[in-house]
Amino acid sequence: MKKRSLFLVVMGALLLSACDYNEVVQDKVPATLKLTITGTDVDTRSSVTPGPTQIEENAVNRVTIGLFKPGGATDVITELLPGDLTVSGTTNLIYDATVQGYINGTESGNRDIVVVINAPAKHFAGATNKTAFITRALSLTQVKNNLPMSGVGTTTLVANQTVGPVTINAARMVARVDLQSLSSAFDPAGQYADASFAADEIFMFNAMNTSTIDCATTQIPSHGWLQDPVPIPPILYNPDLGDAISKTFTGETTYSTKHYFYTFANLFMDNLNYTDNLNGSFILATRLVISGIFKVNAADAGERVYYPVIVNRVLQSGDLTATKGIGIKRNTIYQISATIKNKGGATPITIIDPAILGVKIDVLDWEPTVPQAAEF
Repeated sequence: MKKRSLFLVVMGALLLSACDYNEVVQDKVPATLKLTITGTDVDTRSSVTPGPTQIEENAVNRVTIGLFKPGGATDVITELLPGDLTVSGTTNLIYDATVQGYINGTESGNRDIVVVINAPAKHFAGATNKTAFITRALSLTQVKNNLPMSGVGTTTLVANQTVGPVTINAARMVARVDLQSLSSAFDPAGQYADASFAADEIFMFNAMNTSTIDCATTQIPSHGWLQDPVPIPPILYNPDLGDAISKTFTGETTYSTKHYFYTFANLFMDNLNYTDNLNGSFILATRLVISGIFKVNAADAGERVYYPVIVNRVLQSGDLTATKGIGIKRNTIYQISATIKNKGGATPITIIDPAILGVKIDVLDWEPTVPQAAEF
């Protein structure tokens, strides 16, 4: 297994005018910071096709750096574009730039550092303190070469000096959900021996729509990703979170096209407020849903059904780990394989009995990748 790391280095280089080091420090004295932003390892095991390349998902289009004083007041917010950066390195790219803060009078030089990659232009304009900065939420998009990333750190600035480098680990704010495979396995001796399922859509339900910079607070639209009331046929609230497909499953059939979607974090413990990750209502859990028309036999008029996979849910306590069975964590890939054996549910929020959908989830390192298999 081959791994790559994205290394982003933002380093300060300030030409200081001649000065007496023992002079009394005046108000608004420059203090420059060398900052190293290091990306997390990425795992190349994902086989999504057509899918994002590591170069695309590592793309840096804008870097915003905020320096904040001990009381939380903003020292400086700097926004850097690729043209502002000097690029070096080959496999591990290095970007050089200037980050200049200030020390007023005799105040402390201690600073909190918040780095955000690929936020919209001027997104943090007017943020006069750290709280305003980190709670200015970003909206979810499906642009593979403009993924939001963030990281934090601390430093101590010194008047008329350059400090650092300080290393910041910047991780993606989104997770990626991959549909790796979809197949049917109707029992030739069972009640659905002559059944068919004409799948026409794959979509995310309750995908988190916005996120604060630290990913501590994420929000879904008020009605999930479907209109309310649900029209017939259903229409996605956000078409970017759904793919149309056209595949009829009978007997043992395999659908080989792979699909992927990005979503913000949605941990079970934080969002569902229960202590047992194996059970619970899962009302707010993020799902990958397969939808289409199910017919018991050729004479059946058919009805629309849904096969919702609760992302990163496990069914046995022995399967719970630090990464598996906890819901959606940032900077993580969830690979889902689903097998349809029975009739689906009436809505995307129906909890499908494990005997109906066979689900296998792989949690991969983007950081970690979670494989998940579902049998419906």
